[in-house]
Amino acid sequence: MVLGRTAAYYGLFQLAFAEADEYLRTLLCHLRNPADPYREFPSVSRMSLSRVLGDLRKKLRQFAKPPGTCLEENASHIRRACACMRKLSVWRNSRIHPHARTGMSGAYLLFDKRAGQDLSMDETEIMERIDDAINVSTVVESNSAHLLDILDFTQEIQAMLSQERTTDGETLFAEHNRTL
Repeated sequence: MVLGRTAAYYGLFQLAFAEADEYLRTLLCHLRNPADPYREFPSVSRMSLSRVLGDLRKKLRQFAKPPGTCLEENASHIRRACACMRKLSVWRNSRIHPHARTGMSGAYLLFDKRAGQDLSMDETEIMERIDDAINVSTVVESNSAHLLDILDFTQEIQAMLSQERTTDGETLFAEHNRTL
């Protein structure tokens, strides 16, 4: 069996898709548990991509207000990248789980299992999908850093406020005990 350029391009698409998937899962881990994102990785890695995308959509809502802010814009770019990834996933899944037949020329012919239609696998289309997957990775990487910085900063402020409340509470408790 001789593998042509189309098969090689499809292999590159799979790599670009896997990288985009990894960026999205990593972002979800950070959004679910900013203090310890690595604790989330085992459960997030077992999730279906559609669930990851749905959970990301929910988590990104916290950055939607006020509209027109940089955070809202970052979240909006990531939401669009998620929509692109959803389309890429449909395209990919139909080609990973097709009906396949060997044609007269010895080339494989792919058919969509659900619709029974021919599935295209030409170099130009695959290259467009590679570009889309790379774009998803780039958008998520470049827009998530600011969101995660804000989450880290918010956690630091909350920790300081919590510590201050605890200190004030302990002080009040100690003062109360001294007066008794």
